[in-house]
Amino acid sequence: MKGICLEVYMSEFTTRGNTTQYQWLLESAGRMGLSGGTAFKTLAGFGRDQVHRKIFHQVLITSNVPVIVQFIGTETDIDRVVNLLVKEKISVFFTKLPIEYEILEGAY
Repeated sequence: MKGICLEVYMSEFTTRGNTTQYQWLLESAGRMGLSGGTAFKTLAGFGRDQVHRKIFHQVLITSNVPVIVQFIGTETDIDRVVNLLVKEKISVFFTKLPIEYEILEGAY
C-alpha cells in the first residue's frame, strides 16, 4: 500500500495539560481513528533550540532530549494530524515522506 510517514520532533519534557506533548499527540491521533503511532526517545540531537543529549556515566543524567512521534497512514489521516497541530498551535518540526507499506498477517 502507498501512504505517508509523518515524523514529528518535539522536546521530551514539553507538556500539554497534565501530560507530555508526545503522549497528548499519540492519544489525540488515536481518538481521531489512526491505527497506530510510536514515540521514540533519542539519545542526542540539535536543532532550532539548542543541543540536547543524555550523558551516561555511572548514573543516567536526564536531559530534555528530542522525541520523535511517528505515524504511518493515508495522506488524509496524516493531514488530519498536521491540521490538529496547526489548530492547537503546537510549535514543532515535522517531516512527511511518501512510503510503501504492507501488513503481514501470521508472519510470527
